[in-house]
Amino acid sequence: IRESASLYTTPNDSMGYGIPDFCLANAILNGNVGVTSLKSTQLSIHPNPTKDVVYISGLTGLNDFVYVSLYDNLGRRVMNEKHLVTGAELKLNVSALSDGVYQLIVWQGEEVFRRNVSILK
Repeated sequence: IRESASLYTTPNDSMGYGIPDFCLANAILNGNVGVTSLKSTQLSIHPNPTKDVVYISGLTGLNDFVYVSLYDNLGRRVMNEKHLVTGAELKLNVSALSDGVYQLIVWQGEEVFRRNVSILK
């Protein structure tokens, strides 16, 4: 929904993200539009599979925010977090999640990164 909003040119948490276009948001979530994507060489996810912690490496833009969401295989959002980038690596605690394959989506600025993460306990 954040990517589909069109009211503000520089959205943020205090001003909001404008008026969402839910059709566009659905297309973005299903990977059916050409949104700017972070190159897979820019970010890496490790370890994968994991049981309790996932590290996202290759982040840029110190003191910038990154948004991280995890979706289960039914499309339910099971994690939604906002992190301040203080280094090149971000640690996510996934120990509360059940075994399965999840889609990890990372937003940084206008760029989006998607990767499947397997959790095996």
